[in-house]
Amino acid sequence: MGVLAGWPFVSGLLRHPPAVPEALGTLPPFSLTEPGGERLDNAALAGRVWLLGFVDMGCISCAERLGGALEKLQYRIRNVGPAVAMLEVAVPAATLVVDVTGEMTRRHANPRQWHTATGPDARRLLAEVGALVLSRGAMLEAGGAVALVDREGRVRGIEGIEAPEAVDRLVSQLTLLLNFPQAR
Repeated sequence: MGVLAGWPFVSGLLRHPPAVPEALGTLPPFSLTEPGGERLDNAALAGRVWLLGFVDMGCISCAERLGGALEKLQYRIRNVGPAVAMLEVAVPAATLVVDVTGEMTRRHANPRQWHTATGPDARRLLAEVGALVLSRGAMLEAGGAVALVDREGRVRGIEGIEAPEAVDRLVSQLTLLLNFPQAR
């Protein structure tokens, strides 16, 4: 009886903790602007863990997919406080059909946690972050994935948002970064 009662404790001691996601590279220098005129750049992201998604302003279904994933993430990280934030980078398109500010309002985005920004650097940032990820075999496209960025501006992973378990994996990786900030 004692063995059965003590097994959960012993198995917990024998289990290895999950690994902190490996750094794929550092965010390139960038400067974006939020709808209210506030500037967002590398320095503004420092010190927080970020979930970084890109939305193609010419694709309504892409915006809906990404917005839905960010909405789920916002709910899951609602009690974390200022340690974590989300940045939706609106990538300009030839034909603008998506009003990202209206989408955020419709989704009841928390402005302290969910930021949307755009600017001339948006497309370059998507390409450069995508290049970091492609070196690992994943793919980053506007409206299809969310990148995890640590407190030092290093991309720690990318998760396609199509899979139902994607939000769970992002929250799990984010939790590891929050609990083990010294990991390199």
